[in-house]
Amino acid sequence: SLSITTNSAGRLIMTGVVSDYENLDDYHEITAHGLLYMQTRRLGSRVLTINTSGRTCVKFSGYKDNGSFVYKLKPASIGTSYTVRAFIAYTDPETEKTVYDYSDTVICSYTSLN
Repeated sequence: SLSITTNSAGRLIMTGVVSDYENLDDYHEITAHGLLYMQTRRLGSRVLTINTSGRTCVKFSGYKDNGSFVYKLKPASIGTSYTVRAFIAYTDPETEKTVYDYSDTVICSYTSLN
């Protein structure tokens, strides 16, 4: 899941939590995880994925003890709207291709969260 809050420094605080983190070893090995974001007006009607041109991809090297990760984004301006998704990637054992699993899309701006 992905939640977004703000802080007094004008940043968007993006917090992701991996579902069923305690049993992560029961699933495919995760090869990458992180966040994708893009200004909503630039994204337009496209769907935000790892392959969306112009998106920003932030990859994380690990999780906190509770399976969460945090990223702070300084918006271009306080009214700028961003479309954000968390993702994980793993290798499908049958096809040996990378598969991406995405969170729900969150649209936010600093002003909409305050």
